[in-house]
Amino acid sequence: MKIVNFVIKYSVLMFLVTTCCFLVIRGLNLIKDTVNIGATYAESLPQPRIEERSGEPSKIYDRNGNFLYEIHGNIRQKNVNLSEVPLYVQQAFIAAEDHEFYTHSGVSLKNIIASIKENLSNEEVERGASTIPMQLSRNLVLTNDKTIERKLKEIIIAILINTRYSKDQILERYLNEVPVGGNLVGIATAAEVYFQKEVKDLSLAEGTTIAALINAPSRLSPYNAETNLKERTDIILDQMVDLDYITKSSSDEAKRQKLTFAADIETIKYPHFIMYVKKLLEDKYGKEKIEYGGYKIYTTIDPDLQNLAEQKIKEAKDINTNKWLARDAGIVVMDPKTGQILAMVGSYDYFETQVNIITSKRQPGSSFKPFVYLTAFENGYSDKTIVLDSVRDFGGGYKPEDYGGGATGQWLTIRQTLIRSLNIPAVATLNKIGVTETTQRIKDLGFMSLDPNVYYGLSMALGSVEVTPLEMVTGASLLATGGKEVIPVSILKIEKEDGNLLMSNEWIKSEKQIADSNAVALVNNILSDYQTKQAFYNSSWFRNYSLSDRPAAAKTGTTSGPKDVWLMGYTPNLASVVWSGNNDGSLLKNDADGINVAAPIWDSFMEEAVKKYPIEEFTKPIEVTLNNDHKYIGL
Repeated sequence: MKIVNFVIKYSVLMFLVTTCCFLVIRGLNLIKDTVNIGATYAESLPQPRIEERSGEPSKIYDRNGNFLYEIHGNIRQKNVNLSEVPLYVQQAFIAAEDHEFYTHSGVSLKNIIASIKENLSNEEVERGASTIPMQLSRNLVLTNDKTIERKLKEIIIAILINTRYSKDQILERYLNEVPVGGNLVGIATAAEVYFQKEVKDLSLAEGTTIAALINAPSRLSPYNAETNLKERTDIILDQMVDLDYITKSSSDEAKRQKLTFAADIETIKYPHFIMYVKKLLEDKYGKEKIEYGGYKIYTTIDPDLQNLAEQKIKEAKDINTNKWLARDAGIVVMDPKTGQILAMVGSYDYFETQVNIITSKRQPGSSFKPFVYLTAFENGYSDKTIVLDSVRDFGGGYKPEDYGGGATGQWLTIRQTLIRSLNIPAVATLNKIGVTETTQRIKDLGFMSLDPNVYYGLSMALGSVEVTPLEMVTGASLLATGGKEVIPVSILKIEKEDGNLLMSNEWIKSEKQIADSNAVALVNNILSDYQTKQAFYNSSWFRNYSLSDRPAAAKTGTTSGPKDVWLMGYTPNLASVVWSGNNDGSLLKNDADGINVAAPIWDSFMEEAVKKYPIEEFTKPIEVTLNNDHKYIGL
């Protein structure tokens, strides 16, 4: 009986031991399986690399290094190194968001338990328990959805972040990724937008205010909820005292500081030029690379000349609007020797019209005639060629008249006809040299809007084709250089985020000869012939057509209607073109023309602008011996 009892007890004991061992083994396997599943799940989640910073916006500067504009995408973000963030600003964020940041492993068990209790009692996810690593994981790779699944992912990724990176690395990336209102991201962006400061210059009150803002950027906006923001800021200052980050007196002083928030407006200085450059950059490098590449773009714009140009356009607005019904105007200025655009004003008000007339196609009127005559001079004609100025049919019933109607009925030299801007001799000259040939030649000089496959007709001599003011100033620069190729340049150099050059145009000069130098010299000599101009024009007109201390070549233009009025003018070291009219194409007053509307703007600008340049003379032309075919252009 004892033996039986022993066997039974032993069997039961063995069963229990075996069962326990089995359960332990199964338990260990379960734990192992759970760990393996957890590890596999963790590896399947997005893996943030916090050492890789988000792309920064690119910045545009003038030629002197003055900041003009920031190009950014939907998100406006600026990065900063942790070493540049004052310690009290770092501590303000820790006090506001994560007291145990330097001691926990990525998550706070105490906060999670409190959050679970509250959310279960409310039967929905309301309260979070997000540490700084958890918020960073959400900002970098997760969404803001309030779900248990998202919270679980957030916890796992936060632990991974805390394992892989130092606390300083985590805090630096967090400060660069934290939303601070609207499309603004990062403490450096907040400092720049709200206080117009670098992060290193933030006061305790300012830094704590930004830390307070991130709790609910829309609800605590400094622009419409300043009282709520101040209350939250004061709470954080008290927490910083409790954590021994700051003294009570420092907290009280910060609470008393009256903060001034900068206007929530992104200004664009020199908007026509900035938008022109922005489009060039996007076309060449792509929109995303420009918005997030962190480039420093140094442009050709001369702030002195740009400000002067804007001033002169603004001064002309009232008189041109009221007297001539010319409600808009623009000016573009170029260095002929380099092709660098020094100033660009595309309308009276960019934000009203969104139009940049400098890059818009318009008919140039008689300001186009110099290029027709240049082509004639390259084909053997000269300023002494005599042309009949009489009304006649040039074919198909086309009977042009001179400005004001009719004709002089005289035989006149090309010099006289160009200075007096007579229409019929220009048409007669183009008729001799050929429309198609002239179109191709002028296109080769830089007028890329022209299409040699299109027959523009003889009215092209009168500027009936459409070109841009930028093309006109490029053509003027070609004349100013004696016939050298001029390529418009708006960007001096681009530096990448690491300081290395992406590209440079700093040493580009106009050197390639593409037009006959003597033919160009003839055009320049005619357009700068003060003596002949003075004999033809009254004193007021002559003053608007010349400069007081140096030679300048100039030519006006007026289109039919009139719709567009121009002045193209230049010295050997500065070229500018003025356009005036209406962007919608509506007519000006009947007696509006280039010399009354555009010329005063040009003269007023150039008289001041040329003072920074030495006086230079145009190259004198060599006299051309005409053969019989080029002495006369008649019937």
